[in-house]
Parts: sequence; C-alpha cells; structure tokens
Amino acid sequence: MFVEMGQDVVFFESAINLRGLPHMTLNCVPLPKETGDLAPIYFKKAILECETEWSTNKKLVDLAGKDVRRAIPKGLPYFAVDFGMQSGFAHVIEEEKLFPRNFAQEIIGGMLDLDHQLWRKPRKDNFDSQRQKVVQFAQWWKPFDFTHQKEVSASRQLLDEKVCVSADISPRNLGNTVLVKEKLQYAQKLDREFFVPVRKLNI
Repeated sequence: MFVEMGQDVVFFESAINLRGLPHMTLNCVPLPKETGDLAPIYFKKAILECETEWSTNKKLVDLAGKDVRRAIPKGLPYFAVDFGMQSGFAHVIEEEKLFPRNFAQEIIGGMLDLDHQLWRKPRKDNFDSQRQKVVQFAQWWKPFDFTHQKEVSASRQLLDEKVCVSADISPRNLGNTVLVKEKLQYAQKLDREFFVPVRKLNI
C-alpha cells in the first residue's frame, strides 16, 4: 500500500513490563522513500549504542531469515524493528529502566528533524479527528485487503451451492449467467435469503 504512495514503512515493537500492562506495542510508521532507505543505518547505530557497554546478551540481533520469536529467548523483554519488506533487527532489553520508552520515535524523529514534543507529549485527538483518520486509512487499505477477497470468494462459493440446490442447476452450468437468471424465480420460492448476495455479485 505504501509503495503505491511512493513511501517506505518501518514496523517496530517493544515488549517491556511483561508482567504488567501494556506489555507489548506494535507500531507502523510510513516514511518518505529516501528517508526509509536510510532507516536501517540509523536504527543499527542506535541499538549498538543503547543501554550499558557490557551486556550479557548480544546487543544487535539480525532478523534475516527468522522472526523475533526465534531470535529472542522466551520471557525476555525486547525491542524489534523491520523495514518494509526487508528484515530488521532485534535487541534484548537488559535494563528496562534505562531503555527509553520512545526509543524508535526518537530515532525516526531525528531522521525527519521533528520536534521531540510530538512523541514525548503527544496531543490527544478528539473523536472526529480519529474517525477521519480511520476512514481515510480504510480507503487506502481497501484495494489491498486480502481478507475482503477471501470473504467474497467464500460468499460466492456458498451462493453457488445455494443456487445449485435451490434452483436445481448443475454445478457445471454455473458459468451460464442466462441459465442462472432463468432459475431465480423458482429459487425465490424456496430460499429468499440468497437474493441479497445475488444482487451484490451481479449474477
């Protein structure tokens, strides 16, 4: 979706305070393409420099060819970042009190030269503003929503089965739109439910 807009995207997640709430957050941040290309360099440098110099665990874990669940021991707090369709990095957080809560935001904000108050003291959106953002994102996402395609496919399969049973049509004749339409009047008497999906699918 973001590629179509000429943008790159960074996904980052923090699993901190595992015994409390919230203990895990996942974020998606679109970036200008030229900025996104440099994101791995910025994040790698920041991860290598974070926390204490002497660490029990490896500071930078390369996620190439594996996901974070296989890269980080179970039960340990961590930070992970991915860059679009590319693999990213993970880091075991050894001192939660020393690890910045806005670690990724600080890096991205620095890349974009933004005021740090935007993430340290974010302004709360009112309901209308949030609703507009949700509606806008839904419009962007709609052409790429694979779950919608599965729902349509499943509905079509169910409809085909209903047409076969209710209208006494052989499955091999379902491609014949004229034949299906001729049987609709008879099918209506037996099962009115399937008329709504019929109209939606333009059969």
